[in-house]
Amino acid sequence: MSLLTQIAGLAGVSKATVSRVINERGNVHPDTVKLVQNAMVQAKYQPSLLRASRTISPENSLRARMLPSYALVGTEIESSLAMLLLRGFEAASKMRSRPAIICSTGDNIFQQGNELLHLIHKRVSGIALVPTASATTPLFHLEAIQAAGIPLVLLHRDVPNTQVPSIILPLEEAGYAAGRAILEKGHKQIGVLTSTRGPSAQLHCRGLIRSMDEAGLTLDETAIQYCTQYCTHSVSLPQLRVSVGRVLDHWLSLPADRRPSAVYVTSDTLAEAFYMHMLDRNLRVPQDLSIVSFGAQDPIGAIASRLSALAVDEEAVGRLAVEALDQIASGQLPPTGRIYKKVALSFVTGETLIPYKPLG
Repeated sequence: MSLLTQIAGLAGVSKATVSRVINERGNVHPDTVKLVQNAMVQAKYQPSLLRASRTISPENSLRARMLPSYALVGTEIESSLAMLLLRGFEAASKMRSRPAIICSTGDNIFQQGNELLHLIHKRVSGIALVPTASATTPLFHLEAIQAAGIPLVLLHRDVPNTQVPSIILPLEEAGYAAGRAILEKGHKQIGVLTSTRGPSAQLHCRGLIRSMDEAGLTLDETAIQYCTQYCTHSVSLPQLRVSVGRVLDHWLSLPADRRPSAVYVTSDTLAEAFYMHMLDRNLRVPQDLSIVSFGAQDPIGAIASRLSALAVDEEAVGRLAVEALDQIASGQLPPTGRIYKKVALSFVTGETLIPYKPLG
């Protein structure tokens, strides 16, 4: 039995944790440090003896060649959610002396594969991945990372039939809560503006439909509108305003009894574009149309900060991602676990949701 294994057994921790304590690499709870130090005394630890007991295994050789950076791979970097996620991830990485690498996939499944291959080739020390919303991530994207021995955590959404620690945004719960908030204001005709027909949009809509079912109402299929340009290109508000303008034209063309009086928008960036286009049309928000968005708890931007919204603390998500990568690397968290955390929702009252008033 090696000296490292003996110390780990006495302390009741992994060999990776013992190594972190001995080499003073940090990220170990003070109580655990004391356990390891006591075990070192019991095992009559001497640095020279430990060096002599070590053998250079292929695993140790690979770890020695790993780039000390953590990578965040996201679908975009322009929205409030993305910027706050990045802020939390970078801050937590810097505290651990790990430079952060940021990659954007543009919500393109092929670009995601390319970015992940590049990071595997660089042998980064961990990857936090926001899987594409427009298409389900193939299992081999994740399996390739794990086969390379790189800690992996998923953010925002799950990937079916896989075993990866995940920090999940409760999108169905957000849709449900948005529906309840709108219905409580007396609105019965509700529209949905979302970015794609992918899994995330389905969850938002499923929650909204559930809230309407409970109220004895039905979500009109024509009330669900998509803005795919948002996911496939860099966010450009002038372009988005053209796209959302078509959606607004569609809703305004509906008969009065089918026309939405309130809209749930599944992204604060889309909601900003929709808001701006309404102003261009001399329409008032929320007097002519109420808006409820899904976005960041501390939105960035003058318009986003006015929105009534279901919100999440994205900075906290970024910090949790780094914490999870640390725990996987140290052996405290299994690399093939399931949901690590489910992010809490809060409702931001904002200024864009008011009680329903019939037109005229």
